[in-house]
Amino acid sequence: MTAMDIRDIAERDKTGTLKLLGVWAVLVAATLLALVLGLERSATSGLVPAAIIIVCVMKMMLIGMYFMELRIADRKLLAAFATYVLGTCALLLGFYL
Repeated sequence: MTAMDIRDIAERDKTGTLKLLGVWAVLVAATLLALVLGLERSATSGLVPAAIIIVCVMKMMLIGMYFMELRIADRKLLAAFATYVLGTCALLLGFYL
């Protein structure tokens, strides 16, 4: 392995780390959004719980894609995960709407 190869690996790792930090920041923002939505006094309507569920489903997809690295996994595994997430979303939305 040459010095150039090591620099290339370090540069790719830095880019990957920055991307993961960006995804982490989006996850924190989505968590805060769900918290604010949960504090709404109009939570008796079905729209607030539905919005919280949709935010949580978005978080599930981001965690699966970036932290479980499903974005580089086999397409069948990615399809199974997406089906699971969307099925869970549909089931939970069915309870609240």
